[in-house]
Amino acid sequence: MTVWFSFTRCKHTRGGKNIEFHQCDAENLPYDNDYFDAITCGYALFFYPEMEATYQAICKKIKRGGVFAFSSFTQEAFTPYAEMCLQRLEKDYQIKAPRLMMERLKTVSQMEALAELSQPQKIDIKHDFIRYDITLSEWWDLLNNAGYKGLLDQLTLEQLNQFKQAHLAEIDSMITHQRLELNADTLFGLVQV
Repeated sequence: MTVWFSFTRCKHTRGGKNIEFHQCDAENLPYDNDYFDAITCGYALFFYPEMEATYQAICKKIKRGGVFAFSSFTQEAFTPYAEMCLQRLEKDYQIKAPRLMMERLKTVSQMEALAELSQPQKIDIKHDFIRYDITLSEWWDLLNNAGYKGLLDQLTLEQLNQFKQAHLAEIDSMITHQRLELNADTLFGLVQV
């Protein structure tokens, strides 16, 4: 599986003129250990089958005192709409979400346990409550541009159209004015290695 990370190397000058950005496959990093000042990973670390090993390999690339910043959605994020989506996929099309990935990095204690693997100098985990209104169309776009896409791609075009119609109708029956409140609660981790 390829998930892209953002890597930053700074040459410690004021004004940020000597910052380099690298985009790489985290499972095949072409850099020496202690190379980066900072590495960030937004909403992706939990996708790796060997998440703990990937995390530790990434942290080895960070200089002593550098930081790894990462984020993950909480267990409550996207409720109840994501559950409705997953239940319909399983019931009507026998498509099951990979539970291991769906349950990873959803709590502060899970984030802290992962961060401890790098024997960090400091760990700071923040829970940010994020809510905003979206339309049914925007919800459908979100499903097709996030981790749910891999599940939807298992449907034929006819099945996808049937699923879309049924899923959006089910959600539409719960909301008013064609808008729904999206819960995107997030955990942000900052690890100083």
